[in-house]
Amino acid sequence: GGQTAVVDLRGSSLAFQEIAVERLAVSGKVTDVFASPKGTLEVGLEKARLPGAELARLDGGITGDLDALAFRARAEGRLEYPFDLETKGTLVLAETRREVRVEMLRGE
Repeated sequence: GGQTAVVDLRGSSLAFQEIAVERLAVSGKVTDVFASPKGTLEVGLEKARLPGAELARLDGGITGDLDALAFRARAEGRLEYPFDLETKGTLVLAETRREVRVEMLRGE
């Protein structure tokens, strides 16, 4: 029951000042928006250039509700040296406690 909100954003060859992105995709969905919101958000980025950094790709997502969000992310690129990082975990936002649990973090 309740309301649902959906977003789907896609862009290519985006540029603003010193930032350029070849491809960007953002999609999300929130259900039961006003009573008990739960949702997902996915982000994907390819070939981004920023001052002093390049991202070959960045993708990630979150899913959950207002009490806890599971997250995952992976980034490949160059920031002075090449890097390839990946993480996943949970962000707890309950009224009685706030914590970040990193279940996996690896990279080079």
